[in-house]
Amino acid sequence: MLKLKRLFALSGLTALVAAAAFVAPASAEVKGECFVNGDAKTQDKANPNIGVRVMGGQGKFTFQQLQISCMGDTNKDGVPEPIVGVVATATGWYDNIVCGTGKALGTVTNIENAPAKVIAALEGKKFGIEFRAFNGVFKWHEPGEGPLKDVVVDKDDPASPQKEDNPDKNYTPAGTITLGPPATKPADPPELPIECTKAFSATGVVKVWD
Repeated sequence: MLKLKRLFALSGLTALVAAAAFVAPASAEVKGECFVNGDAKTQDKANPNIGVRVMGGQGKFTFQQLQISCMGDTNKDGVPEPIVGVVATATGWYDNIVCGTGKALGTVTNIENAPAKVIAALEGKKFGIEFRAFNGVFKWHEPGEGPLKDVVVDKDDPASPQKEDNPDKNYTPAGTITLGPPATKPADPPELPIECTKAFSATGVVKVWD
Protein backbone atom coordinates (compact mmCIF):
# COMPACT_ATOMS: atom_id res chain seq x y z
CA MET A 1 0.00 0.00 0.00
CA LEU A 2 2.84 2.43 0.87
CA LYS A 3 4.51 1.73 -2.46
CA LEU A 4 1.26 2.42 -4.30
CA LYS A 5 0.87 5.77 -2.50
CA ARG A 6 4.42 6.72 -3.49
CA LEU A 7 3.69 5.91 -7.12
CA PHE A 8 0.61 8.09 -7.04
CA ALA A 9 2.56 10.93 -5.41
CA LEU A 10 5.24 10.71 -8.10
CA SER A 11 2.71 10.75 -10.92
CA GLY A 12 1.03 13.78 -9.33
CA LEU A 13 4.34 15.62 -9.15
CA THR A 14 5.00 14.81 -12.81
CA ALA A 15 1.63 16.29 -13.77
CA LEU A 16 2.41 19.54 -11.96
CA VAL A 17 5.86 19.83 -13.52
CA ALA A 18 4.37 19.25 -16.97
CA ALA A 19 1.89 22.06 -16.32
CA ALA A 20 4.49 24.56 -15.11
CA ALA A 21 5.01 26.19 -18.53
CA PHE A 22 1.49 27.29 -19.43
CA VAL A 23 1.25 28.67 -22.94
CA ALA A 24 -1.89 30.44 -24.12
CA PRO A 25 -3.06 29.80 -27.70
CA ALA A 26 -1.23 31.96 -30.25
CA SER A 27 -4.39 33.96 -31.02
CA ALA A 28 -5.26 34.52 -27.35
CA GLU A 29 -4.60 37.44 -25.04
CA VAL A 30 -3.95 36.57 -21.40
CA LYS A 31 -6.37 38.55 -19.22
CA GLY A 32 -5.19 37.55 -15.80
CA GLU A 33 -4.31 34.92 -13.26
CA CYS A 34 -6.89 33.74 -10.73
CA PHE A 35 -6.77 31.94 -7.42
CA VAL A 36 -9.75 29.59 -7.04
CA ASN A 37 -11.04 27.79 -3.97
CA GLY A 38 -14.28 26.01 -3.19
CA ASP A 39 -16.11 22.82 -2.28
CA ALA A 40 -17.81 20.50 -4.75
CA LYS A 41 -20.51 17.96 -4.04
CA THR A 42 -20.36 14.69 -5.97
CA GLN A 43 -22.93 12.10 -6.99
CA ASP A 44 -22.24 8.70 -8.50
CA LYS A 45 -24.03 8.04 -11.80
CA ALA A 46 -24.98 4.44 -11.00
CA ASN A 47 -25.84 5.02 -7.32
CA PRO A 48 -26.94 8.60 -6.50
CA ASN A 49 -26.72 7.88 -2.77
CA ILE A 50 -22.91 7.88 -2.86
CA GLY A 51 -20.22 10.21 -4.16
CA VAL A 52 -16.79 9.39 -5.60
CA ARG A 53 -15.99 5.68 -5.38
CA VAL A 54 -12.73 4.29 -4.03
CA MET A 55 -12.19 2.53 -7.37
CA GLY A 56 -13.76 3.41 -10.72
CA GLY A 57 -17.13 5.01 -11.31
CA GLN A 58 -18.49 8.12 -13.01
CA GLY A 59 -20.72 10.88 -11.75
CA LYS A 60 -21.64 14.54 -11.40
CA PHE A 61 -19.88 17.32 -9.50
CA THR A 62 -21.27 20.73 -8.53
CA PHE A 63 -19.53 23.85 -7.23
CA GLN A 64 -22.10 26.23 -5.70
CA GLN A 65 -19.77 28.80 -4.09
CA LEU A 66 -16.43 28.77 -5.90
CA GLN A 67 -14.42 31.75 -4.65
CA ILE A 68 -12.24 33.50 -7.25
CA SER A 69 -9.64 36.27 -6.80
CA CYS A 70 -7.72 37.56 -9.81
CA MET A 71 -4.98 39.93 -10.91
CA GLY A 72 -5.60 41.20 -14.42
CA ASP A 73 -5.11 44.20 -16.65
CA THR A 74 -8.81 44.77 -17.33
CA ASN A 75 -8.21 48.42 -18.33
CA LYS A 76 -5.38 47.47 -20.71
CA ASP A 77 -3.14 50.17 -19.25
CA GLY A 78 -0.31 47.79 -18.44
CA VAL A 79 -1.07 47.77 -14.72
CA PRO A 80 -2.73 44.64 -13.27
CA GLU A 81 -5.67 45.34 -10.94
CA PRO A 82 -6.96 43.05 -8.17
CA ILE A 83 -10.43 41.59 -8.66
CA VAL A 84 -11.71 39.96 -5.47
CA GLY A 85 -14.96 38.57 -4.15
CA VAL A 86 -15.97 36.84 -7.38
CA VAL A 87 -18.29 33.86 -6.86
CA ALA A 88 -18.84 31.15 -9.46
CA THR A 89 -20.93 28.05 -9.92
CA ALA A 90 -19.75 25.17 -12.09
CA THR A 91 -21.07 21.73 -12.91
CA GLY A 92 -19.84 18.73 -14.85
CA TRP A 93 -18.98 15.05 -14.89
CA TYR A 94 -16.03 13.09 -13.58
CA ASP A 95 -14.50 9.77 -14.59
CA ASN A 96 -12.75 8.18 -11.62
CA ILE A 97 -9.89 5.64 -11.88
CA VAL A 98 -9.04 5.50 -8.19
CA CYS A 99 -9.84 8.06 -5.51
CA GLY A 100 -7.87 11.21 -6.38
CA THR A 101 -6.94 10.04 -9.89
CA GLY A 102 -9.11 10.55 -12.95
CA LYS A 103 -10.52 13.36 -15.06
CA ALA A 104 -13.34 15.87 -14.97
CA LEU A 105 -15.14 17.92 -17.62
CA GLY A 106 -17.30 20.88 -16.69
CA THR A 107 -18.75 24.30 -17.47
CA VAL A 108 -18.67 27.58 -15.55
CA THR A 109 -22.42 28.15 -15.37
CA ASN A 110 -22.62 31.48 -13.53
CA ILE A 111 -20.39 34.34 -12.35
CA GLU A 112 -21.48 36.85 -9.70
CA ASN A 113 -19.98 39.96 -8.07
CA ALA A 114 -17.60 40.58 -10.95
CA PRO A 115 -16.93 43.24 -13.62
CA ALA A 116 -18.58 42.68 -17.00
CA LYS A 117 -15.23 41.78 -18.59
CA VAL A 118 -14.64 39.03 -16.05
CA ILE A 119 -18.14 37.64 -16.55
CA ALA A 120 -17.61 37.65 -20.32
CA ALA A 121 -14.26 35.87 -19.94
CA LEU A 122 -15.47 33.10 -17.61
CA GLU A 123 -19.22 32.51 -17.83
CA GLY A 124 -20.09 29.58 -20.07
CA LYS A 125 -16.45 28.56 -20.41
CA LYS A 126 -15.79 24.81 -20.63
CA PHE A 127 -12.87 23.19 -18.84
CA GLY A 128 -11.21 19.88 -18.11
CA ILE A 129 -8.99 18.67 -15.26
CA GLU A 130 -6.74 15.61 -15.21
CA PHE A 131 -5.92 14.40 -11.69
CA ARG A 132 -3.18 12.15 -10.38
CA ALA A 133 -2.93 11.55 -6.64
CA PHE A 134 -5.14 14.57 -5.88
CA ASN A 135 -3.00 16.96 -8.01
CA GLY A 136 -4.50 18.13 -11.28
CA VAL A 137 -3.73 20.04 -14.45
CA PHE A 138 -6.51 22.51 -15.27
CA LYS A 139 -7.28 23.04 -18.98
CA TRP A 140 -9.58 25.41 -20.86
CA HIS A 141 -11.51 24.03 -23.82
CA GLU A 142 -10.52 25.80 -27.03
CA PRO A 143 -13.02 25.50 -29.94
CA GLY A 144 -11.29 24.04 -32.97
CA GLU A 145 -11.90 23.93 -36.68
CA GLY A 146 -13.20 21.00 -38.63
CA PRO A 147 -16.36 19.41 -40.01
CA LEU A 148 -19.37 18.73 -37.83
CA LYS A 149 -19.76 15.13 -36.78
CA ASP A 150 -22.86 13.22 -35.62
CA VAL A 151 -22.22 11.06 -32.57
CA VAL A 152 -24.34 9.40 -29.90
CA VAL A 153 -25.35 11.71 -27.05
CA ASP A 154 -26.21 10.72 -23.49
CA LYS A 155 -28.59 13.51 -22.46
CA ASP A 156 -27.98 12.77 -18.77
CA ASP A 157 -24.24 13.16 -19.18
CA PRO A 158 -22.99 16.63 -20.31
CA ALA A 159 -19.52 15.16 -20.86
CA SER A 160 -20.87 12.68 -23.41
CA PRO A 161 -19.61 13.14 -27.01
CA GLN A 162 -21.96 15.16 -29.20
CA LYS A 163 -22.12 17.15 -32.41
CA GLU A 164 -19.54 19.91 -32.24
CA ASP A 165 -17.22 22.01 -34.39
CA ASN A 166 -14.23 19.83 -33.65
CA PRO A 167 -14.74 16.13 -32.84
CA ASP A 168 -11.30 16.02 -31.22
CA LYS A 169 -11.71 18.48 -28.37
CA ASN A 170 -8.70 20.72 -27.82
CA TYR A 171 -7.86 21.50 -24.19
CA THR A 172 -5.04 23.94 -23.36
CA PRO A 173 -3.27 23.72 -19.95
CA ALA A 174 -3.88 26.85 -17.89
CA GLY A 175 -3.16 26.02 -14.25
CA THR A 176 -3.01 23.52 -11.42
CA ILE A 177 -5.66 22.31 -9.00
CA THR A 178 -5.22 20.36 -5.75
CA LEU A 179 -8.01 18.34 -4.17
CA GLY A 180 -8.50 18.09 -0.41
CA PRO A 181 -11.13 17.57 2.29
CA PRO A 182 -14.14 19.90 1.99
CA ALA A 183 -14.32 22.93 4.29
CA THR A 184 -17.87 21.87 5.19
CA LYS A 185 -18.12 18.18 5.99
CA PRO A 186 -21.10 16.33 4.46
CA ALA A 187 -23.79 15.29 6.94
CA ASP A 188 -23.24 11.62 6.16
CA PRO A 189 -19.79 9.97 6.27
CA PRO A 190 -18.51 7.97 3.26
CA GLU A 191 -20.02 4.51 2.86
CA LEU A 192 -16.93 2.35 3.23
CA PRO A 193 -15.46 0.36 1.61
CA ILE A 194 -16.88 1.51 -1.76
CA GLU A 195 -17.08 5.29 -1.29
CA CYS A 196 -14.11 7.65 -1.10
CA THR A 197 -15.92 10.95 -0.46
CA LYS A 198 -19.20 12.79 -0.98
CA ALA A 199 -17.47 16.14 -1.42
CA PHE A 200 -14.03 17.68 -1.88
CA SER A 201 -12.28 21.04 -1.92
CA ALA A 202 -10.45 22.32 -4.99
CA THR A 203 -7.70 24.95 -4.68
CA GLY A 204 -5.39 26.30 -7.34
CA VAL A 205 -4.27 29.01 -9.74
CA VAL A 206 -5.63 29.35 -13.28
CA LYS A 207 -4.74 31.69 -16.15
CA VAL A 208 -7.60 33.30 -18.10
CA TRP A 209 -7.42 34.48 -21.71
CA ASP A 210 -9.65 35.43 -24.65
